[in-house]
Amino acid sequence: MNRRLLFLISLLIIIQTLLSANPYYLNLPSYRLADKPEFRLTHRFLGDVGKQYFFGLDVGANISLGAELPLANKWTWALYRSRFDQEYGTSLKLPLYTSQTDSVLLLGGVTTRTDSSIVRNSTSWIGQLIYTRFIDEQLYVSLIPSFVTATDRNDSDPAQNDTSAVGAVIGYKLPFSSGLLKELEFVGEVVPVASGYHLKYPAFAVGVTAKTYGHFFSILLTNTYYSTPASYIIGNNVQDTYLAFNLIRKF
Repeated sequence: MNRRLLFLISLLIIIQTLLSANPYYLNLPSYRLADKPEFRLTHRFLGDVGKQYFFGLDVGANISLGAELPLANKWTWALYRSRFDQEYGTSLKLPLYTSQTDSVLLLGGVTTRTDSSIVRNSTSWIGQLIYTRFIDEQLYVSLIPSFVTATDRNDSDPAQNDTSAVGAVIGYKLPFSSGLLKELEFVGEVVPVASGYHLKYPAFAVGVTAKTYGHFFSILLTNTYYSTPASYIIGNNVQDTYLAFNLIRKF
């Protein structure tokens, strides 16, 4: 079957199938905590949407699978695996402060890259503080200071081997009171590096998330084909833009 036709059919099936709490924005972690077990699929096409790759679909993709489990005291535990670098990771997220207008969460984790081509800096430790201010019931902004160790896979400069960045997010929610669609959320995020190892262009993403019965489906444009914090935090060396989507299923 024609690859383009197969993609369009698959996209329609996903949308019809999609006809609770999302713990991620687009790439960055969100202020929400999983209240039920969740499965997460991320898909990043590798071709630049502005080149002759049929919106990037003809080049392949980086896919990651993960799960997030609620624990006691509103803590959550996440596990994930990414195709690129054969990366495995785990993290804990816990609430520090919550009010009607503000939320502060802490995320800590570790990831290891098991691909045989990576002989140094295969393990990274991750720390992220997620501060969110709710402007009103629909509009919010988040700042996410992040620190990741051993981000330079080639160990080209031992003095710049770690990365500090501050992610910034703005989101706007449109609620729906009836029908299969419960909410649309428009999100933009950027992750400028403050110090340490980084590539030329900071990671960014813009997209929309649809909330339905037990599902979140996000379609986005981003300049990084990574979806794990130890990898997207350093940005990209080229000005390509990739089509991507995230799917979260609650159980």
